[in-house]
Amino acid sequence: MIDNRSPITNGCRLAFNEYNNYTVTEEIGRGSGCIVYSAFYKDKTGSSHTVRIKECYPYNMKITRNGTGELNADASYKIAFSDAKNKFQEAYKKNVRTLISDMNTPLSYAIGNSLEVCEAINVLHGKKCPLYNACVEIVANLLSMAKGLDLNEAEVRAEQVLKNGEALKKFYEFVSRQGGRLKEVVVAPHVIPVKSKKDGKVTKVDAEGAAKLAAKLGASKMSLD
Repeated sequence: MIDNRSPITNGCRLAFNEYNNYTVTEEIGRGSGCIVYSAFYKDKTGSSHTVRIKECYPYNMKITRNGTGELNADASYKIAFSDAKNKFQEAYKKNVRTLISDMNTPLSYAIGNSLEVCEAINVLHGKKCPLYNACVEIVANLLSMAKGLDLNEAEVRAEQVLKNGEALKKFYEFVSRQGGRLKEVVVAPHVIPVKSKKDGKVTKVDAEGAAKLAAKLGASKMSLD
């Protein structure tokens, strides 16, 4: 879009708070209500990360950029610009939570597509295992954000649909509508237990190593080919 808007200069540093400082590298696009920039920031380790920054800057208003980089609307557009910024902020508000798992602790007992499908079905039948706990936690957080529920209440509701069979019923509905054929899920006919040679407690598991080993045994592919 060609217009007379003045973009943020390359190399300009934007400090949104004391923890987040971004350096603009270039303008990459314009819309009727904004300008988009490519920028980067460095984390505590010194590693650089690329981000995209969208600036509310309507093209159809008399707006100028001052020496410090701030946008100032002409008196006749101040209210309209303020409204535009409020709508812009509301449009990009995200209700987000982050759940971090220990990658030395696999989320399930299974490795490989067929075994993972079987374990997922077991969870939907209410079988307790690490995957069950992870599913309840994730669903509870999603439900809490979507419905504005207390997290404890959301966990109760998540487990309720597992206990009454609603979650399993919905799963079979998804499979049916997508043409899935669960009867064709095949697992190895022979299971060989591998026992430890000494007593003890497992404190961590190399999840990536276990996955690569399973792939070599045919559990999955090492590439998309």
